Amino acid sequence: MLEIIGLFIAGVLLGRLLKNIKFLGKLSGYVNVTVAMLILVLGISIGSNENVIGELKRVLFTSVVLSVLGIIGSVCGAWFIGKYLINRK
Repeated sequence: MLEIIGLFIAGVLLGRLLKNIKFLGKLSGYVNVTVAMLILVLGISIGSNENVIGELKRVLFTSVVLSVLGIIGSVCGAWFIGKYLINRK
């Protein structure tokens, strides 16, 4: 994990140093395609692994409940802030 973070930071620093090179501006399209391909391969890998699919079925209900509760909490928090903190008259 530290290697990945180190490579990311090195890439950011290298990008800052080489930001004026026109070739790097053309890389964004290739980066998008590469990320899409990596996501596709990751999905194939997860879908073909029986252990992951078995665990997914086991935790699916809990994941959905936590997601819905998180959304409800965010909406209630935004409503509270809008009604009592921002729109004070």
